[in-house]
Amino acid sequence: MSEPFPPPPAERIPTGVRPWRTEDAERWVAAGPAPWAHPLWSCLALIGTGLWAILETPDPVCTPADPCGADWWGMFLACTALLGVYWVWRRPGLALIPLAPFTVLQLISPSAPATTPVSARLGFTAAAVFTGVALWERLAARRRQRELIERAAGPERRPVPASARAFPRGRTTLAVAGALLAVTGLCLWQGLTTEARENERDARAERLTVVVVDRGEDSITVRLPGGDTGVVDTLFPGSYEPGRSTVVFVDGDRVRLAAEPYDAFGWQALMLLFGLPGTTLLVSGLAARARWRRLVADPVPVLRVRATNPGPRIRTRVFAVDAPRGRRRPALSWVTLPPTARDVPGADGHPEDPDDPGFREVLARAAEQAGDTSRVVDATLYGAVADGAEAVLVTGPEGESDGLVECGITPVRARSRFPDPPDRGRAVKRGRRDALARRVGEETAERLAGEPLVVHPSPARRVMAFALVALGGHLVGSALSAAVEWGSALPLFAMASLFFASASLWRVTVDRRGLWVTRLWRTTRIPWEDIRMVHHRNADTLRVVDSTGRADFLPVGGALEELVRRRVPAVRARSRAVVAMWILPELRPAREVEGGPGGMPMGPLLVLLGTVVGVVSAMWG
Repeated sequence: MSEPFPPPPAERIPTGVRPWRTEDAERWVAAGPAPWAHPLWSCLALIGTGLWAILETPDPVCTPADPCGADWWGMFLACTALLGVYWVWRRPGLALIPLAPFTVLQLISPSAPATTPVSARLGFTAAAVFTGVALWERLAARRRQRELIERAAGPERRPVPASARAFPRGRTTLAVAGALLAVTGLCLWQGLTTEARENERDARAERLTVVVVDRGEDSITVRLPGGDTGVVDTLFPGSYEPGRSTVVFVDGDRVRLAAEPYDAFGWQALMLLFGLPGTTLLVSGLAARARWRRLVADPVPVLRVRATNPGPRIRTRVFAVDAPRGRRRPALSWVTLPPTARDVPGADGHPEDPDDPGFREVLARAAEQAGDTSRVVDATLYGAVADGAEAVLVTGPEGESDGLVECGITPVRARSRFPDPPDRGRAVKRGRRDALARRVGEETAERLAGEPLVVHPSPARRVMAFALVALGGHLVGSALSAAVEWGSALPLFAMASLFFASASLWRVTVDRRGLWVTRLWRTTRIPWEDIRMVHHRNADTLRVVDSTGRADFLPVGGALEELVRRRVPAVRARSRAVVAMWILPELRPAREVEGGPGGMPMGPLLVLLGTVVGVVSAMWG
């Protein structure tokens, strides 16, 4: 039989803050959107009817009088459609903005009524109407949830903690969005410039009327006025019947159909590749900042709750105060982060002082996060919380004065109204894996007998990283020698290859004084006293956070081998040993590394390798 969590001592409850009880939490969850309004059904309806309309639309008929050039308007509609589908899933408020205009555009667009069947257009319109009704239901559910939170909190309103008011919500998102949109602008400029240059060349070329002799899958054969034949590439071979005449532009060896001028599809594809995530992040970042300003502007409802797994960049799960122990699914959850690294309890404690309660709390929290346990703590929830809203959580029984302030870096996610799935022993298996991980880390550290520890990915992953960079250099060199008009986009592919290679070319050396972290371009020394967290995440990443809040994410690898072969690979055992050494000082090495950490950053070597391979490919490709 389930038992409720033991209540905290009365003297530790913040004055005037009401508890969020199970019946209130259940009413809050039940106020969520109806099952038919789940975004899955709306997205399936939009995608299905959209694909139906695309498949039913015949290929355009290209003629010299009506050429098939770069379709910038179609690209805009495609971008709007993809953004709309994403916002239907994640941002119902934003999805309502483009939904109606896009539905009207697909009905009144000059090309749509003439080519798309009426049934397909009406089907998409019906899907859009259903989506609009579902979005309205989801927004109404959020209003209902906010009203229930305000009613449960009573008249008590408090401002959010002072350290949370200056939290830079959405700053990283906006920075990444700016970089992506800058690349999108470069692709747009290149596409328009290249299109104008090609059109000017067509205007200077000789205009000839030719006869179509034959056609293939992506080309046609024409007879020139002199009697010679030539093969011309085409995107729409069905527009040219053999025996009929058409018009071409001849400029030296270059022959282009007048009905198909330069098509900037490649640049448009790059614009979609960078513009879609850039626009999504930009709008999401601006919306997050707006929601955060509204949260911190005025006093907000406050409730006393219970939370599990509090900590930086860990999904925090919130339960009612009197929720049963056996309950696994929380009422709400979201990913949190302290406003600054100095807000972590024990940040100023001395790691060698066993009587420092703040540092002991950090060690206990790190140990539990390393094992992904579910320690339940008292917490205070700030905000009129609803699905997709912002909130602040202060964990710890002392409330605001001594608790850890956690600000959300993602919107709140409410629990669905569907019943809890059966456990089927997953919790037991997860607990066994966590216990095995802790034991392997401690045993590996003990076997070192005080000697320094070196952690790096397996040799196979490092060889694959060098091979990836060499392949990228070969592709860049080959493309430069074959298609110069793509030269401005080639640095993007080179940067992408370096980015993926950096995940396999890192090195961590552990000695008596701290960690040496070697990345692609530099080596950083982090003393033990400046380390705030070392954590081996379930996402197969070793994470090291220093006193300034700077975090190193080091992909470890070996998760598939551990799952299939039922044994812990050496690299994962060594990475877990680093975690064990940070938690238990007695396991740390007894001496320092002589002459530095050894090994050099691989970034310069990668650049040299990629350059040499690229030059060779360009010369002999």
